[in-house]
Amino acid sequence: MKKYFILMTIFGSIFAGQVHLSLGTDKDVFFIGDHIPLRYTISIPRNADPRVADAKEWIDNAEVLEQKSMTRRKGRERILRWELEVAAFDTGHIHIPSMPLVLDYQTGLRDTIHTPETTLYVRTILDTDAVPIAMNPPLPLTLMRWWQYLISGLLLVTALLLLWYGIKYRTKRKEEIKIPESPYEKARHELDLLASRKFHVSGQWKTFYLELTHILRSFYEDIFFIHLQELTTTELLPVLRPYLKNEDYRDHAAFFQFADLVKFAKGTASEAQCGEHLEFVKKIISEKEREYHGTETLD
Repeated sequence: MKKYFILMTIFGSIFAGQVHLSLGTDKDVFFIGDHIPLRYTISIPRNADPRVADAKEWIDNAEVLEQKSMTRRKGRERILRWELEVAAFDTGHIHIPSMPLVLDYQTGLRDTIHTPETTLYVRTILDTDAVPIAMNPPLPLTLMRWWQYLISGLLLVTALLLLWYGIKYRTKRKEEIKIPESPYEKARHELDLLASRKFHVSGQWKTFYLELTHILRSFYEDIFFIHLQELTTTELLPVLRPYLKNEDYRDHAAFFQFADLVKFAKGTASEAQCGEHLEFVKKIISEKEREYHGTETLD
């Protein structure tokens, strides 16, 4: 049985070399943009599986618009029909090269046959007898008029001035881009400024607590992205509650309530109390900064 398949393969390879090419049209000359049909008819053995090449990889001086292949039986033969449609967008000769066709046999053997090459001619749509219309030689023209010379001179002077200005100031120091402060640095600077004004030393308790509570509210707005400035203490504490621990929440409530007594009820404070509350706010800022950097490190 194996010898039978080998003999079929040998004889099939002999007959498989019959490749016919037809243009699918009676024209010998084509125009730019014409769709040119190419049809290859190939006789192949019944026990062979054909694989055609990709025409786009072989035809480099024309555009392959479409390619398809199909097989059909004709008596005891199998006929492979490979159809291409190409177009050229330049004049001259188009070379359609010889392209490979691989036959894979059921016995595991493989054979390769090649299609015949051909050459097509593409011409322009214009009539070859047409000649261009005769043109009269142009009259001599002056280079420029007086006002054009004037404008050119002004432009040249302006360009020279700009060049001189650029050379003169090319070494000018560029303004440094100011890097915005972090909420923690901003709050510390505001606390240092408040301490330097010495409101708590001069007995201006109301002004001191107005500034101190404003700094703390702004700090929480910056780090938690919440709105606190226009809220009363009664409204503010529930908003802050989710962001604070139980002990911290009680300390905040006591601080804001004492500040309200001084600001609105004409309560009195002392320099020592003001110093304690100033340190209280500084401690809050430091703790929140450590929490932030710890979370950032984990991320």
